[in-house]
Amino acid sequence: MHDGDGPEGACVLRLKDFKQLSGERSPSVESESHAKILNATSRGKPE
Repeated sequence: MHDGDGPEGACVLRLKDFKQLSGERSPSVESESHAKILNATSRGKPE
């Protein structure tokens, strides 16, 4: 989301496979890299 976007600007993706779970807008081009960073930093923690 960017400044000025409301909840309708959200696109929710599942981190393990990037499947879009909700939201009407398409994921941003950065979505996959953000998910990879989140997955990498959460290794060793319970799911």
